[in-house]
Amino acid sequence: MHGRRAILKCGIAAFAATSVNIKLTRGASSQSTYFAGCFYDGSASPDSDLVKYLVMPERGRIAVSLANDRGGELRSLADEVLQEKPAFAKAALLGNDQKTGNPLFLGILRAMHESIQLRQPNMPDEFVVVISITATLDVVTSSAAMRNSNRFESLHSLLFVTNQAVKQRTPFTDNELVGHYRRVANEALAAVIDRGTEEFSDIRERAKAVFQVTLFKLPDPLPSELEQLISSATNADASTDRTSEISRLTSECAHTLSFAVRDELSRRKALDIALLPTQSPWTSGRALRVLQQRLQLSDSVILDTPDPSKMNGYEIRGGVVKTWSQVVSGNAIGQVIQVSVQTGSRIVRQCGERLEQAPESIVDPVKKIGMAYGQRTYSKIEGFERLATRDVVVGALRDSLLDLAKQTVDLMQKTAPEFGCS
Repeated sequence: MHGRRAILKCGIAAFAATSVNIKLTRGASSQSTYFAGCFYDGSASPDSDLVKYLVMPERGRIAVSLANDRGGELRSLADEVLQEKPAFAKAALLGNDQKTGNPLFLGILRAMHESIQLRQPNMPDEFVVVISITATLDVVTSSAAMRNSNRFESLHSLLFVTNQAVKQRTPFTDNELVGHYRRVANEALAAVIDRGTEEFSDIRERAKAVFQVTLFKLPDPLPSELEQLISSATNADASTDRTSEISRLTSECAHTLSFAVRDELSRRKALDIALLPTQSPWTSGRALRVLQQRLQLSDSVILDTPDPSKMNGYEIRGGVVKTWSQVVSGNAIGQVIQVSVQTGSRIVRQCGERLEQAPESIVDPVKKIGMAYGQRTYSKIEGFERLATRDVVVGALRDSLLDLAKQTVDLMQKTAPEFGCS
């Protein structure tokens, strides 16, 4: 993905309005990176699942001198993962010199769990925890090219969502949860690093058009299935800040759609289309303050959205249309509940004050919209109240977005040969 990141690094001069084929320069690919730390939200409550089961145990594993280094507590965990990923170090030109190259950050954007107790007739009870961890990877620079002042610019941004269910016959102890949190966090970081290895190794050189997932919307008011996700997350955070959690869930959806589109482009070998990384999660206020403090760039800002008016650039806007739950089967013992999610997407281009929907070659506005569905099921035992756990709801959402990506790429391929505003 070096070529696509270079759009941000090398400015927008290469995207002349008279050019149909966009040359993606390789400036960013020749620059080294260095590992600048593994962050978490420094404003997280001491009573949150993140701090209790991941941050504090990691803090106990490192030197006391780092105890006040907010973000540094997770570096030992990240170092272990990076040591097992030599291909990533090679692809990212990862070095040890913190005076040259661009800082590369890993992060834990979410760490939480849900607990349920499963009962079945004539069977011992089963205890289940669903651990949800979201890992991030960002490469930034403080010297944005072709601007009058130095700014803190995002060159690369990835986010990976992990939901893992663990079952056992006895209730989970805190020590057991700590072990599971560290294992799942390790897997989440490994997954985002593996994805980063693929993105850094992208050899794309030319593209007819550039796309970016810029906006993702959730229904307002939230349906019960999504409201449940927000409530469980704020409880896990020991917080009442719904706005931040809605923003976090929205960011996860946007990145999931972006990943799915990227994979579909690769599957189709669509080498004439470039996909910019979606908005960095570090732009969320609390995490950004920690990042700025660590780099001692308190007056800097992250720039991660290109100017589509100066390139053949298009926005991919997606959203959840609706969610619902229904009984699909049942007997005297219980019911099987299906959670369904409908998502949609469209491609737009800002033409002055006017927003145009693409592709122009499709006249029917309904056919300019992608629409997809995803479903997951869970069992509910008669007389025992249970809601869908996070892995079920997010799984249905992910399935819908994976299907949506296929239709989105169809629209992108029809849009790419077009150029300019009508």
